[in-house]
Amino acid sequence: ELTLVAYVVYLVGTLGAMALLAPLFGIVGIAWAVVLGQCLRTVVAVWLAHLVHPIRWPLGSLALMCVGTAAVFLAARAVPSPGPWAGAPMVVAAAFMGFCAWRFAFTASERREIGSALRRDRNVAEPQRPE
Repeated sequence: ELTLVAYVVYLVGTLGAMALLAPLFGIVGIAWAVVLGQCLRTVVAVWLAHLVHPIRWPLGSLALMCVGTAAVFLAARAVPSPGPWAGAPMVVAAAFMGFCAWRFAFTASERREIGSALRRDRNVAEPQRPE
């Protein structure tokens, strides 16, 4: 039932954004309208889920991660990078986002637990070679 509410908000938001952006930007405007609709649906779904099952979110860390990623992306875009390095700004922004997600989304004990689980899984996945 709550999921339906989120999808109705998504549909109305996407169609409204398409009506505004498509005449101005064409197919790119439609693509951005879909992105905006998905963001709106996510925010509504998280809000509704929070009403049913409250979770304390680390909003400061999430905000820092988003602002930091945007800053790194904009700084990287400001540097001209023709040729094969044209995608470098996106790689830098993605690496920063990954670092922030690892650093701020998990506590130190959770990071240790994830690391040991990954090492354990890697050891299981590697077959033993007969000698």
